[in-house]
Amino acid sequence: MHTGLIFGGLLAAPFAAVLTRHAPTKLLLAIVGLLISALSAYNLAKLF
Repeated sequence: MHTGLIFGGLLAAPFAAVLTRHAPTKLLLAIVGLLISALSAYNLAKLF
């Protein structure tokens, strides 16, 4: 499991660096907020 997290991070880090360099801050904040909200809604839906 740890190996998958390490390799996933190694693959995602360059993409994240390029994205954060070129995307506006407000857009990134909105994307992160939507992702967190969607994950929370998904977990609540699984609960009930």
